[in-house]
Amino acid sequence: MAHREPSSPIPMPTILRYGIAVLAVAIAIGLGFFVLRHFEAILTPFLFAVAATVWYAGTGPGVLAIVLSVLSLNYFFLRPVFSFSPISYADLVYLTFCIFCALAVGWVSAVRRRAEQELREAREELEAKVVERTANLQRSERYLAETQKLTHTGSWAWDARSQKVLYCSEEMFRIFGLDPQEHLPTRKNFRQRVHPEDRNRVDERFARVVNERVDSFDEYRVLLPDGTVKHVNSSGHPVLDGNGALIEFIGTATDVTERKRLEERLRVQHTVAQILAEAATIEEATPRILRAMGECLGWDVGALWRVDRAAEALRCVELWHRASIEVPEFERASREFTFVAGLGLPGRVWSSLEPEYIPDVVPDENFPRVSIAEREGLHAPSAFPSCSGGEVLGVIEFFSREIRQPDQELLNMLVTIGSQIGQYIERKRAEEAFRKVQMQLAHANRVATMGQLSASIANEVKQPITAAVTYALAARRWLNAEPPNFREVDDALALIVKEGKRAGEVVGRTPPLIKAPARKDVVAINDAILEVIALTREEAANFSVSVRTQLADGLPPVQGDRVQLQQVLLNLIINAIEAMRDVGEEERELLISTGNEPDGVSVEVRDSGPGFAPGAHERVFEAFYTTKPGGLGMGLSICRSIIEAHGGRLWASPNVPRGAILGFIAPAHPAAVS
Repeated sequence: MAHREPSSPIPMPTILRYGIAVLAVAIAIGLGFFVLRHFEAILTPFLFAVAATVWYAGTGPGVLAIVLSVLSLNYFFLRPVFSFSPISYADLVYLTFCIFCALAVGWVSAVRRRAEQELREAREELEAKVVERTANLQRSERYLAETQKLTHTGSWAWDARSQKVLYCSEEMFRIFGLDPQEHLPTRKNFRQRVHPEDRNRVDERFARVVNERVDSFDEYRVLLPDGTVKHVNSSGHPVLDGNGALIEFIGTATDVTERKRLEERLRVQHTVAQILAEAATIEEATPRILRAMGECLGWDVGALWRVDRAAEALRCVELWHRASIEVPEFERASREFTFVAGLGLPGRVWSSLEPEYIPDVVPDENFPRVSIAEREGLHAPSAFPSCSGGEVLGVIEFFSREIRQPDQELLNMLVTIGSQIGQYIERKRAEEAFRKVQMQLAHANRVATMGQLSASIANEVKQPITAAVTYALAARRWLNAEPPNFREVDDALALIVKEGKRAGEVVGRTPPLIKAPARKDVVAINDAILEVIALTREEAANFSVSVRTQLADGLPPVQGDRVQLQQVLLNLIINAIEAMRDVGEEERELLISTGNEPDGVSVEVRDSGPGFAPGAHERVFEAFYTTKPGGLGMGLSICRSIIEAHGGRLWASPNVPRGAILGFIAPAHPAAVS
C-alpha cells in the first residue's frame, strides 16, 4: 500500500520508501566513519537514520533501517571490522541498547507522524467544512438578496449605543438610492432621503419607539435626487440585553411604490366612473374629476381645456389646485391664454390626440407659460385628450411641483380615463337626442290618440248642437204662433244656452291634451282623471264598456305636468277599452282607482279583458313591443318615460280573476308633504 509522505498529499511509492531506509543507513555509515574518526562515537548516526526513515518512510522501512543499522555496526564498526564476527556480551548489550533506542525513536517518530497526520486530516476536514459552510452562507446570502429584490424589501441593523448603522442590505441601498460601494450609510443619509413632508413625523416616531423600546410600523415617502418618489413601509424591532436596555434596533423597509400606484390608479378609475355615473352633465362632473384625479395621483394643479369651435382654440374652463398651495399667477395666465393646435402642451395633445408627459417644463421651448410655472414652482406636467369618435372634445392637464420621470403606465391610464369621459359626453348627447325624439313621439302619440278620439268628440259635440238647433226651431214655431207663446220661447232659449255650454265644455277639454309644455304644477289627480273619463265616455260607450271609479278622498296634490299625466291616463284607458273588444259585452268593465301611498299617489286602471300572455307583462313597456295588429309599440314606452321623468314608476300586473292592471305612482307635491 502506498504511503503518504507527511509534507505532501501525493502517495510515496513502496520502492522509494525502502530506498530511503537503505539511503539513510548508507549515509549513517559514512557519517559513522566520520564521527568515529573525530569523536570516537558509533551510535548517533544510525539513530538518526532510523528516526529519519520512520518519519519519512514509515514503520516497515524503519524496521529495515534497524536491521541494516545492526548489520552495519557489526560489519563496519565492531572488531574485527569489515567482517561478521560473533558478538560478545558487551557488544550484545550495546547492540541491544542501540536497537531499543532505534525502536524508541521510531515509535516516537511514528506516533508523532500519526498525530500530525490526524491533525492534518482534521485541519483539512475543518477547512472543507469551512469552505462548505462559507459556500452555504454565500448561497443563503444570494437567496436572501434575490428574495429581497423580488419582494423589494431591505433590511438594516442599528447600534443604539454607538448610534451607528451596523448592517444594510443591498436592497436597502437600492430603495434609498445610496451607493453600496461606499461605506455603510448613517441615519442622517437615510433621513435625507425621506420626503420633506414626512421627515419630521418619521423622526418623532423613531424617537418614540426607541424610548419606549417597542416594535414600530410606519409608512412614508422617499424622495430621490432625480425627483423619483417612492412609497415605503417600514417595520422595526428592538433588541434588549439582560437588563432590558436597548442595544440594537433591527428592521426592514419595503418598497410598495408599484402597489401604491396600482391602488391609486384603480381608485381614480373607479372614482371617475362613479362621478360620471352620478353626474347629470359634464359641467357638473368636471370639477369633481379634476379634484379626484389630482388628489389620488399626487398632482398639485389641474386644468380643463375645452375646444372653442368658433375660435378653433382651446380655452381653460376649469381649474383646481391643492388646498395647501396657491398659484394665483398661473391660474390667471391659464384663464387668459388660448392654445391653437400644436401650441403649448394642451395644443400638442389636441393636435396629436395622444397623452404627453414632460419631466420638467423649465427647459421646454414650446411652453408659453414656462416663466410663470417656474416662478410658481411647477415642474412636471402631464396632459391627455378627451375624445369622442376621433374628435377631441377637450384636454385635461395636471402639474406637479416635483420633477417626475415619464410613466407609460400612467399615460395608458390617462388614455382610458379620457376615453371614459368621451364616452360619457357621447352618451349624454345620445340621451339628449333620444329625449328629443321621445318628446316628438310623445307629441305624435298625443295627436294620434286625439285622432282616434275625434269621432267620439265630434259625436259628443254634435249632440248639444243638434239639440240646440231643435230648440231654436221650436222657439221659431212658438214665436209664429197666434198669439206668440213667449214662455215656451224663453224655455227653448234657455235650453239652447245649456246645450251651447255643454258643447263648449267638450271642446274646452280637448286643447290641453295636444299641448306639450313640461311643467311642475300642483295637480289634483282626481280632477284630472274625471276630465279624461269625460273625453273617453263616447269611446267607452261604443265598445259597451262599463266605467267605474274608486277615487280616494283627501289625496294630496301631485307634482307634475298635468297634460303629460292626462296623456298617460288617456293611453291606459284607451288600451284597456280596446283590450275588452273580444270579450262578452256583459263582462266589459273598466275600474279606475286612486290611493294614498307612502311614496306618492297611486292610480290604477283595471280591465276585464283577456289579460297578458305568459311573460308579456314584463315586456309591455319595451319600445316597439305591441300586441295590437296595427300598433307601433310606443305608447306604453312613452308613458313609462313620462312617469319616470316625474320621479314615479309605472307597472303592469294580472287582474284577478281576469284582465290586466296598469298603474303608476306620482310623487306628492313638496308643499303638500311639508
